Amino acid sequence: MKVAKIVGSIISLVMVYLGFSTYQKDHQPQNLIVSAIFALLFLFLVYKIIKPGKKKEKPINNPASTSVDSPVQTAYGKHINGLPIAENTQCTLNSYPQKIEIQASGTTFNLKRDKITDICLQTETEIQKQYVSSVGGAVGGAVLFGPLGAMIGGRAKEKKSRTVSTYFIITYASENGIQYIGFDVTNNYAKAGKIVDEFKKSNLNSGHTVDL
Repeated sequence: MKVAKIVGSIISLVMVYLGFSTYQKDHQPQNLIVSAIFALLFLFLVYKIIKPGKKKEKPINNPASTSVDSPVQTAYGKHINGLPIAENTQCTLNSYPQKIEIQASGTTFNLKRDKITDICLQTETEIQKQYVSSVGGAVGGAVLFGPLGAMIGGRAKEKKSRTVSTYFIITYASENGIQYIGFDVTNNYAKAGKIVDEFKKSNLNSGHTVDL
């Protein structure tokens, strides 16, 4: 851009010089005036063409300013337990500023943020350790993630495959007490982890009170 301006200035000066030289030869001032006008017009056009425009500012990707109509994060998983739908139903998990939305087989479930007490990722190995370390096994499973924990813990104990499953678990408070919703996100744990991270960051200073 600077080079273009310099070249344009040089050409304009050359045009003025040629006009001045012609004027010295035939002493006709109109030649000098015409050359000067053309030089100025040329210089103006050069500056006008290469004049830089204002750069558009890129929007800042701030989750707090995200529209309520657009999810902050999205993940996918198979339903395990906690919703009135069949096990292994494919679900879409959308995290919004005010809620967690779960879409499954044409049905949409909305869980308000103020009801959620925790969102986490747990492997079946971690759940099983808690399950078998507690006295009574099933009792321990019931303590850890309720019926969902007992279901996963018992399944992991009998599992022979070496593949370790990862579960996305939502804990929330309802009229019936603490409830749990679980999804198998083994094939999508990275995106599910983003929902967990986003939830924990937005709930650093918040707390929940449960009446016993």
